[in-house]
Amino acid sequence: MTETPPSGATSGPVVVGYDGSDAAIRAIRHVAGLLPGVPTVVVTAWRPISEAILAVSLGPAPLISDPAEADERQHDAAATIARDGARHAAEAGLQAEPLAVRADGPIWEALDDAARERDARLVAVGSHGRAAVESMVLSRVSVGLVHHASRPVLVVPSPQPVGGRLRAERPRPRRTSRGRRG
Repeated sequence: MTETPPSGATSGPVVVGYDGSDAAIRAIRHVAGLLPGVPTVVVTAWRPISEAILAVSLGPAPLISDPAEADERQHDAAATIARDGARHAAEAGLQAEPLAVRADGPIWEALDDAARERDARLVAVGSHGRAAVESMVLSRVSVGLVHHASRPVLVVPSPQPVGGRLRAERPRPRRTSRGRRG
């Protein structure tokens, strides 16, 4: 059985998820190394202020006098971050365009929607390289894309050696008074 790739699978742009982190910059550089000069859409997803507050609030949400104005500030901040990512992409030799998108659901879904709308050949994101327990919580974007995206996904790993990441999460064995591990 042969699957038909999306229509732009070999000619569409690459969508790079960008949040301003070193991991996102690594993803941009990796794309530039694999596909020099490729058209690239650097996407930063933003959440409406009410969702952003609920995501981090441990108590009642603070009152917001003008939610539409607050959402506009969220959008403007995301647009600034996306422009920064497009600048990094252009410096790496990519044909870059910034895009800020509203995420009404998971961030990975907003990235996938942007990729589908642009008939992207690939979605690329960076891995934050945290220990496995943290990464289960903090890497929901890459995990969501890997499991649900409509396009191929490239997750660029942390430069920290895998063994170092694994050792950081495992407790060290205790030594007994005789020098044996206990």
